Amino acid sequence: MLNGSYNITIKSAKINYEFTIKRKLTIISGDSGSGKTTLWRLIERSNRQAGVKVTSNASCIALYPGSWIQQLNNISNSIFFIDESTLVDSQDFADIVKTSNNYFVIISREELKKLSYSLDEVYEIYQTGQTNRLTPLYRPVIDATIRQNFTPTKLITEDSKAGYKFFLHLCQNNRESCITAKGNSNVVTKIQSELVKTPNQTQKYLIVLDAAAFGPFTKDLITQMKRRSNDCYILAPESFEHLLLSSPMILANIKDKQSVNNPEMHGANNYSNWEQYFTDLLSNLTADTPAHYTKNKSRLPSCYTNNCHHHPSAPCQFYSRGDKQSIILGVHADNIDFSKLCPSEAPQLTHLKPSTQFTQPNPSTTKNT
Repeated sequence: MLNGSYNITIKSAKINYEFTIKRKLTIISGDSGSGKTTLWRLIERSNRQAGVKVTSNASCIALYPGSWIQQLNNISNSIFFIDESTLVDSQDFADIVKTSNNYFVIISREELKKLSYSLDEVYEIYQTGQTNRLTPLYRPVIDATIRQNFTPTKLITEDSKAGYKFFLHLCQNNRESCITAKGNSNVVTKIQSELVKTPNQTQKYLIVLDAAAFGPFTKDLITQMKRRSNDCYILAPESFEHLLLSSPMILANIKDKQSVNNPEMHGANNYSNWEQYFTDLLSNLTADTPAHYTKNKSRLPSCYTNNCHHHPSAPCQFYSRGDKQSIILGVHADNIDFSKLCPSEAPQLTHLKPSTQFTQPNPSTTKNT
């Protein structure tokens, strides 16, 4: 099974390509004439040793639509390049990708909704001199929604389980202002229906989604947002589980922090997407503790929402002092005023305070509460 990131250099007499891939699925999109098909042709020529040199730590192979099943059955631990083929939107191809030990670079302008890929792994090609490189297509647009002092009046989460419960608690259980789309495929439809309800721009939307598997839906989301670009703020961490793992409350207890920071080196690509990897990692790390995060995400332990109560006789390795939402959201909440998401009769919550009071756990502590 391929693991880790791979630097790929392609050289020909007229043009070169240099880029790095780190996940099982990488999508190259963008306008016609930008060099996408040329990339595939150079890979195909290099397979025939026709004046093209490809340098990589894994074999780079052009996948042919007519013989793709035979190729994938006979070749492993390689990087396959696919150009604008209808096969990548088939269920048969999606099923094979899930269990394949290869990486795939797919050239397509379509949204491939049968595949699970990250919005951070969708790129376009840009040229500097004779060399073509890849630049993120969606992440800059998502990050451009981040602005100072944003005050949402409604929060929409992709998640309907633990992640939704976390943000519902943040909104002090106000179900009118915190709603779930019940899955990534429903986010755009939910936002569309909400925007139709408020054509006079009286609502400000905080949209929380998991980047790890949202790639197929990002283009449609951006299209919807263009209607009300000043009224939407998108928070798109890798996943809710990654948000928890990255918080000092959990990260301080992980010996090998690269399992969180560089998951491609730790088997993340053995999963359909990195969200599944982070869910397993968090569940295993918190097993047999009050903070146990179950793999089915059906419950969210109060450790992630309520302040800790310190018991010196039975210390907990995840003990932390301070507001849990601030500790977990960290810099993600710096620009957001949450006050209008809470019920009018509840104490008003404004900007979350930075988690400066976080206490590093004592290495000698146990997993008891």
